[in-house]
Amino acid sequence: MPIPLKPGTRTCTIRKATLQDVAAIHALDTAVFGDIDGGYPSFFFGHMISIFPESFWVTTDLGGYCFIMLGAVTPWLYTIAVHPDCQSKGYGKQLMDYCETWLRKHRYSTLCLNVDVNNFRAIKFYENRGFYVIGERVDTDPIKLIMQKLL
Repeated sequence: MPIPLKPGTRTCTIRKATLQDVAAIHALDTAVFGDIDGGYPSFFFGHMISIFPESFWVTTDLGGYCFIMLGAVTPWLYTIAVHPDCQSKGYGKQLMDYCETWLRKHRYSTLCLNVDVNNFRAIKFYENRGFYVIGERVDTDPIKLIMQKLL
């Protein structure tokens, strides 16, 4: 049963990313983040898809992607991006719902992430999803909040 979405949102289909998606993922990442810290080079995405093929997902229209880095104990939301044309249309919510459902199915009980302390929109998004601050990374500029959610 599909998750109810607010008016104006679009239902998107989510699938595993493939190496054929690398150029589109890189273009999406650049559209969303620009050249923040130089951005991720395209080979990074290919490398992560090769190492973690089960936890790198895209929307079929390539309007968004999400990558969970699986660790021995705690998975980390490494990066999530939604194209500016697709923002505020439910893509981020659907990607996060998909990730969290997948993690629960695979018996993970928490999800952690880092977020720029000045990214108020993202912090609010995560807080609305049940994430809470557990610390700060002061070794980065700007400082990043470390957030966690119990699944």
